[in-house]
Amino acid sequence: MVYATPYPYPYYTGAALSSETTSGLFEVGLGGRGFNIDYSLDRFRYLSVPLLRQPSDDSESPGDQSINPEGLWRRYADSWHAGAGQNDFDRNGSSRYRFRRSKGVYVFDKWGVTLLPDTENIYETEEQNLHAVVAGEYLYIADDDEILLTDDLDTFTALEDADGGPVLSMVSDGYHVWTAHGSNGIYRTTRGDSATASQVTGTVELLAFAKGRVIAAAGGSIYDATAAAVDDSPDTLPSALYEHPNPDFQWNSVTECEAWIYAGGFSGDKSQVYRISIDDETTNLLPPVVAAPLPDGEVVTALQGYLGFVLIGTTRGVRFAVPSQQGDLTLGAVIETPHPVRCFEPQDRFVWFGWSDYDGASTGLGRIDLSVFADADALLPAHASDLMVTGHGAVPAVVTFQDKRVFAVEGMGFYTESEELVPEGHIDSGAIGFGIADPKIGLYVDVHTLGDGKFQAAVAIDDGAFGNIGSTYAAGIERSIAVGEARAREFELRVNLYRDENDPTLGPTLINWLFRSQPSPQVTHMWEVPLLMAPVVHDLAGNPQPMDTISNLNFIASLCASKEIVTFQFGDVMTQSVVVDAFEVVGHKITSSTPGLNATAVVRLKEI
Repeated sequence: MVYATPYPYPYYTGAALSSETTSGLFEVGLGGRGFNIDYSLDRFRYLSVPLLRQPSDDSESPGDQSINPEGLWRRYADSWHAGAGQNDFDRNGSSRYRFRRSKGVYVFDKWGVTLLPDTENIYETEEQNLHAVVAGEYLYIADDDEILLTDDLDTFTALEDADGGPVLSMVSDGYHVWTAHGSNGIYRTTRGDSATASQVTGTVELLAFAKGRVIAAAGGSIYDATAAAVDDSPDTLPSALYEHPNPDFQWNSVTECEAWIYAGGFSGDKSQVYRISIDDETTNLLPPVVAAPLPDGEVVTALQGYLGFVLIGTTRGVRFAVPSQQGDLTLGAVIETPHPVRCFEPQDRFVWFGWSDYDGASTGLGRIDLSVFADADALLPAHASDLMVTGHGAVPAVVTFQDKRVFAVEGMGFYTESEELVPEGHIDSGAIGFGIADPKIGLYVDVHTLGDGKFQAAVAIDDGAFGNIGSTYAAGIERSIAVGEARAREFELRVNLYRDENDPTLGPTLINWLFRSQPSPQVTHMWEVPLLMAPVVHDLAGNPQPMDTISNLNFIASLCASKEIVTFQFGDVMTQSVVVDAFEVVGHKITSSTPGLNATAVVRLKEI
């Protein structure tokens, strides 16, 4: 804004007051120019800038957005079915139905979290080489070089003639059970038989049953061993379907999906998944071709086809993959695990996988829900931890037997679901920042549970350790728990659930939680100062001083437009860096006796 001359009288055109003349000469200084305050307007103020804008809710249905933000700020969760793996609960793009991490709780049904079943040991062993398959009403396990079966999970019977040495791989078509014994070939038993016997001679390290065929592999050679494996008499391994040109290549996993058989392998840190097609005329298997290379440094360790998709276990975790019409695989984002994933077990909409050494205390299983995607674009299905045992060891096998998951832990044995619930489980929210980086004061956590048992809340501050807040409360009612006015940039909430002390088959259901805080950012202050403008002003000593009012008004207008940081002086008491946020000129008056503009410039100064 530029002030033009509205009348014919000449203005004073002397120099503006310098910063050296400001201190002690006038009441205030702005950008090196001195001014007096016009107290007659009653506009001299020092105030804080309101933290929150005025709320406005134009939605058709009232909800969380309808809450007045001038009250306590809120974050809440009432369903966790989109799974784990979200480190930040409330950043842009976060899902309110996801969380960071859980243990001992089932999360995949909407609007509630419950405790998972506990686990119990059904077969103890210190061996590392463990396998399991199901054939009808029988569970078969391999304990190094011993093969056993059970139909009740209580009594295990060792098969006779199991003299092939350590079992390297184990597979079933529901009626036969085949075991691979390296240079001793393939052994076979029939469901319920008390003995096993040599069936195929030759070197076999890997077995799979796919597309009605027995697939065998050793090193970089892969075979269709069906004819020999199902023959009534022992036979030799047929010629290889394909021998990998890389002599270091090792096949380690096979599955089926749609029209293809998929086989995974590696050499060093290079790994690929191949697809094997069936010749339409001869029904013979065609040589493998690459369907998907894995990222460098990530090696395939297990494959599982299910419901038209392929789950790939790797040294980094689990990847979901989608076959194209040609059978090539599009890989999804990785579900990170601390150790390689070596096994899968699909049932209904779920797929269980081995989550070895889940944390510092436990090892066990994870679960994937194929009906919900945490991130559809990234092909990332909902997932969370599942059954766990106390201890450490790799999980090489998991099956479903009598509607229960049975899994192996190297060095510990085989485990299954208990009739009792876990004594304790918990779910961690992920970091709650309330959408701003400034500090917040945590005030209250409201937790709503139903059922039996107890619950407790804990809060972590700025990536610190969880600390319990309040007591352990009986489930079935809603509690408001004081956080203790903890100050942090980010909070994280953990809700612990405990089973009923009198009946371990009963436990609580977490319905929702609500975290309330008060934002505590650095408060911005404003000055509203009425600056007296006149051709002649008097300094603090009463001496007249000429003023170029037009120059001063143009100066203020330019500062407002540029938002240049300048110095505001309040006598000898205070000096503050400010920007001119806005200004208003009032009280215009022109006199003939003293030519010039008489006015008051009310400036709004924002502290920096």
